[in-house]
Amino acid sequence: MVLSRDRQQRRHLALAVAAVALLGVAAVGCSDDDDGETSTGTAAGATAPSAVDGTTVDGTTYDVVFLVDGGECDETVAVERTATGDVTLEAAMAELLAGPTAAEQADGAGGWFSADTAGLVVSAEVADGVGTVDLDATLPDVIPNASSSCGSTGLLAQLDGTALGVPGVDEVVYSLDGDVDAFYAWLQLGPPTTG
Repeated sequence: MVLSRDRQQRRHLALAVAAVALLGVAAVGCSDDDDGETSTGTAAGATAPSAVDGTTVDGTTYDVVFLVDGGECDETVAVERTATGDVTLEAAMAELLAGPTAAEQADGAGGWFSADTAGLVVSAEVADGVGTVDLDATLPDVIPNASSSCGSTGLLAQLDGTALGVPGVDEVVYSLDGDVDAFYAWLQLGPPTTG
């Protein structure tokens, strides 16, 4: 398509105005905190960022992270859930352990969690940025193959991907009936250090 010089100039001007407007919207979402670090806010209609790529939290919706059927050991997909109130770590973990819905499975979501693991969250709390998730000690019996190298990578990708998307969770530690060492020994890993 050939544009006259006048139409080309108007088109360039319109594109420049649109670019400036987009930069202005992006700038609204960023500010410097008192400590000098840049934090990202949310402009009207924008999606709040989180610790996990693809996971969004806006106070009423959050994502649960499942493995991609047939994907790499840690390849995940996030699916949206709606909270009845504030998003809590316990609610997110309960949704994760209930597994993907039939529709989500049809779209390729899979992994270690299913109806067999539903209800195996004992507790999940957040204090000083550290999430502690206590799981029922029967979990290794329900999904024994999760202790393989690829299995543990996938299990932690799902657990961490979901937990770190919850507001206020910067780190997370798991346990089996209160025993942190037992959880990580099951996966043939050492327990993490926090702080």
